[in-house]
Amino acid sequence: SSLLNELENIKNILESKVTKLATALQIASSLPQILQPPDINLVDPKVKGIPEDADIEKRKIAKILLNQFKDINSILYYFNNGDIYFDEPFHDQLNLTATNFAFRDYYQVVEKTKKTYLSDAIISKSSGRNLAVIATPVINKENDMIGILHGTINFNNYDKFLQSLNLQNNSRLVLIDKT
Repeated sequence: SSLLNELENIKNILESKVTKLATALQIASSLPQILQPPDINLVDPKVKGIPEDADIEKRKIAKILLNQFKDINSILYYFNNGDIYFDEPFHDQLNLTATNFAFRDYYQVVEKTKKTYLSDAIISKSSGRNLAVIATPVINKENDMIGILHGTINFNNYDKFLQSLNLQNNSRLVLIDKT
């Protein structure tokens, strides 16, 4: 039926958006600036990570990703133990309610598999927003994981996209995850 075709198309559009984001993060994770090991000495507990003007090469990459992909809310970089190194934009870092994310499923899966992972929807501890996380390992030439790069997907854009569709007989689409 035409509705099933339409749903298939919508699914493909959303999947390709997420795949694009995952690919961009994977490419970013292999850039020399990101592969430069994070410096524990730069961490300042008062700002829950590194200061805004520290390791600007890594932050610059995060800013470029945020500019290029409006679906991404924030980019975080963790030490390989799940401690936060930075969160871009910086004001998000100041609002963090936790500084170690080893308890999150995305951290545990990436740590174990060394592969990119897309989380289920979670409620952000800092913003209260519904979001999903794409997390990818940062792996150096010696094949050691030195960190995790992670982007949060902003569902509002996807929601707007779904609401903008002109579906027959007052149908509406709702985005859900497996739970």
